[in-house]
Amino acid sequence: MKKIIVDTNIIFSCLLNSQGAIGDLIFNSENILEFYSNQYMRFEIRKHWKKLLKISKITEDKL
Repeated sequence: MKKIIVDTNIIFSCLLNSQGAIGDLIFNSENILEFYSNQYMRFEIRKHWKKLLKISKITEDKL
């Protein structure tokens, strides 16, 4: 399995557009690629959660 480090901005992009090429790659590459990020990514997602919900226009559960 190939290990890949992803930046927080890539994660935001995938959350906002999961149907895009990068979102598709990250969400549908189980058993092929293994993604890593730092703990700060979780902080950033929590910090911008409401904005992500508003922009993405999807439910909280789905996000």
